[in-house]
Amino acid sequence: MFKIIADEAIPWLDELFAEQGEIHRYSGRDLDPNLLEDADLLLIRSTVKIDRNLLENSAVKLVASATVGCDHVDKTALDELGIDFVHAPGCNANAVAEYVISAIAWHARQEKIDLGGKLTAAIIGCGRIGRQVKHKLELLGFNIIVNDPPVALSNPAVDPPWTFASLDEALNADVICLHTPLTHGGDFPTHHLLDHDRLERIKDSAVLINAARGGVIDNRALSSLLDDKTELNVVLDVWENEPDIDWDLLSKVKIGTPHVAGHSWRGKVMGTVMIYQYACKVFGWKEQAIDEQAFRVPLPHYKCPHDVQLYDLVSKCYDIEAETAQLRRRTAAKSATDAAWEFDNFRKKYYRRPEFSDLTCEVKTSISDHAKSLGFNVIDQSLKF
Repeated sequence: MFKIIADEAIPWLDELFAEQGEIHRYSGRDLDPNLLEDADLLLIRSTVKIDRNLLENSAVKLVASATVGCDHVDKTALDELGIDFVHAPGCNANAVAEYVISAIAWHARQEKIDLGGKLTAAIIGCGRIGRQVKHKLELLGFNIIVNDPPVALSNPAVDPPWTFASLDEALNADVICLHTPLTHGGDFPTHHLLDHDRLERIKDSAVLINAARGGVIDNRALSSLLDDKTELNVVLDVWENEPDIDWDLLSKVKIGTPHVAGHSWRGKVMGTVMIYQYACKVFGWKEQAIDEQAFRVPLPHYKCPHDVQLYDLVSKCYDIEAETAQLRRRTAAKSATDAAWEFDNFRKKYYRRPEFSDLTCEVKTSISDHAKSLGFNVIDQSLKF
């Protein structure tokens, strides 16, 4: 039997891996190297830093991260130790894109903004997630510009062609969405891509959304800027130094969530499925069939009132405003250590968040087309205004 060490917060462990071996669970950031001495497979999330010290005396043959990013993994060390590695790029792309739509819809309701008013959105980093965000914002009528130097250099054959922009041009957009990896070297490093000088160039009325990695924005500079630039609409799902984040910054942003943009139930399960499928190839396991009905979150049928707004519909699946209030409430008046624990525990015990496609709704207003294009299961569109 294989010995599998797994983060207890990874969903569907028993459904996919129990037939293949003994599953030993660990909690969050507390991974004891002694657990790995005779382990075959290590299943992780982004809460654990994987390096030589953790694995050099282990028997691990494969490290599998049920995450999109992999900046928490020293892949060079794994290569040198002869340990295979896989992660799950794209598993939660739709979930993150829906998070962005939730934030924008919330802002539009607060400011009474017409989303069909030809606003400009800049996608900074247009990989799997950025492309999903781009697609959904185009459906809402946004003009889209893309800032992604590596992609621009590769001259992607896309139809219609993308409008590439410099970073300065991107920072002048009405909505700025960050979806880059966190890199410290190479030709296009992204660590503190938005430093104090670049943050100052963003117009006061803009919406700045970071659902990538915390270090893409200089959090200290942002906190200082928001002391004066109070009208800037900042949405942060990711933070520097998680889980011991800048709690003062949390109080200044319009929306702040605990690194859960991609944590829809479907997105999380897909991450587990992707690493399971790779493990089957590595270890020669017979891959079992996946019932995608298990990805769904049952929601009550929703008959929309005539005055329904897009955010009213979106919040039936994900209430980003309530989640911000909950994070602030759970961390208020706590010591830094206790607040950090609350941040982590919020993520660890996160609910089964549905996606838009899980909601069946009757929409008889002008937003019916938007609702359908965004993935909601729309019925009875007989009346439109």
